[in-house]
Amino acid sequence: MNRLILIVVTAIVVSGCDNTMQSGSNPQTSKTTHTTKTEQNSTKESNSNTQSEQNSTKSSNSNQDSNKTKKDNIAPIIKLNGNKELTLDITQDYIEYGAKASDNLDGNITSKIKIDNNINIGVEGNYTVTYSVSDSSGNIAKVVRYVVIKDRLKALSTDTYRDKWFNKAKEQWNKQNPDNKYNFNYYTYKFPANGDRVAGNPPDKPILPKKWMQTAGLGLSKFLKYPFDENTRYKYTDELVKEWKSKGFRNGRLHVPLYAMVDLDKDSSGATLKVSDLEKIKEICELFVKNGMPITISVTSGDPLADNMKDDREGTFKRVISWWRQLAAYLKDESYLVAFENFVEYHGFDDIAIEKRDFKIKLDNNETHYKGFKNYRNWEITNWVRTPGYNNLVAEIAKVIRITNPKRIVNYKPNGIGRVGMVNITPWRWGSEADYLGINNKKTPYWLISSGGSANLNLDYIKAIRSDNSDEKEALLESAKIGTWGYALQYYNATHTPVWIALFGIKVDKDKVDSKLNGVDVTTNEIISYINWYQSHIQNDAIDENGNSVKISSGFQQTPWIWDFENQTWFEGTLNDRWENFERVRETLSKWAKEFK
Repeated sequence: MNRLILIVVTAIVVSGCDNTMQSGSNPQTSKTTHTTKTEQNSTKESNSNTQSEQNSTKSSNSNQDSNKTKKDNIAPIIKLNGNKELTLDITQDYIEYGAKASDNLDGNITSKIKIDNNINIGVEGNYTVTYSVSDSSGNIAKVVRYVVIKDRLKALSTDTYRDKWFNKAKEQWNKQNPDNKYNFNYYTYKFPANGDRVAGNPPDKPILPKKWMQTAGLGLSKFLKYPFDENTRYKYTDELVKEWKSKGFRNGRLHVPLYAMVDLDKDSSGATLKVSDLEKIKEICELFVKNGMPITISVTSGDPLADNMKDDREGTFKRVISWWRQLAAYLKDESYLVAFENFVEYHGFDDIAIEKRDFKIKLDNNETHYKGFKNYRNWEITNWVRTPGYNNLVAEIAKVIRITNPKRIVNYKPNGIGRVGMVNITPWRWGSEADYLGINNKKTPYWLISSGGSANLNLDYIKAIRSDNSDEKEALLESAKIGTWGYALQYYNATHTPVWIALFGIKVDKDKVDSKLNGVDVTTNEIISYINWYQSHIQNDAIDENGNSVKISSGFQQTPWIWDFENQTWFEGTLNDRWENFERVRETLSKWAKEFK
């Protein structure tokens, strides 16, 4: 019996201590048997813990050994300071902007950067500056800066125009006119050794011509008086600019007579401008820029220093081009809202050969511009050389502007003083007119064509609106159109080259009233009618290359008729004892100015 019981108990113990305790069997036997099992488990756990500690120690040692033997294959990061590509003139020094470097383990390792520079200052070429750095594990990183050194003045050479156009036209003219030869050679301006040839760095982005044309809208223009005086009649202030802007006027235009700014004490030749006067021009420009308005510096430069050029043609060329060089360099860092205009009035030129003996001749140089386009007189704008002396001067002026202002808007007046014909976009070109004016590509697109537009109120228009004869009225309106805005609009619609009507005016001389209007003066209402006719066409009839309607910008010439510079306010009432309620003229101009959105 006992034997049987022992066998059963043993079986129960073997089956598990928990079951034995729960089964209600002999507690001592169960306890004894359980304790023995626990000790075994404890011994195993202790051995296991010991083994775990040993394994942990081995693992730790293994990780330490791994860290000691694992290779860092992550290269440092190196970044350039400044631009990756630089273009310098041969007169410029290369400024090292350096680089920065960091590493995942070593941290900042900028001090370890090595620079390999193969630049040869003053020599044209393509160069590289290589920056390399290595970390403590021997990983190397490199970055390259590309530097191009150019003779920017050479790139603006006028040799092509001189040889292909000026000299060729002169030779052909002289063969055809042996008794009236043109004896002047092309004048090439010699850039002074100490002249600024470094391109400016304006704070904003360049403005393409079409955008500038739309931004400028209808503005106000005036001759700037010299010498500068705080009490001068034509004073520009921040309040003035804000008031003009409040009436919708979108741009300003300064006629700047550089000849009045010469510093004869510093340079008896008259080729040097006063820095103090240049600074005043800059201050006026910044008034407009601060208010987000384009401002055009229009140089109107006679040269009384040389008795109207009669005795010193080359000297006058040199002076005028030198004035432009200094003005352009002084303003090179100004906002791109500042534009230039070669309003080459140069009054004295009319008295000597540059105008009277200049000629117009057509050359066959295998170039065609604006194929199929002819103006109102059925003249093509193709391969003409006209007034070569004038275009010689303008070509050299353009060169000295572009050396420091390669991307600033320049309003190019192809026909000189206030002319509106648009018949001679004369090829004073660099390579080709299309290249230089940016008509067919994007090489140098920062040009507008400046049309005079007539500073005077066209009296054919007045005669037309007074006429009761429909045929006469139609003919007079066509004549008025051709004499004012017609050529500019036609030219834009045919070529889609942006234009600016610089001289939109309403001047009416009494002697012309007597001779053309039988002494019956123009009325305020007729002036308003003229403004509406003029602006409605240039703001509504221009179509761009995509078939969209665009507005042609303009500058109103007789600003002192509507704005009192002395008292800094708008004129009210009668003007010049001739026109009553003349403030209505200003209100009409303001209405059209606000049409530019």
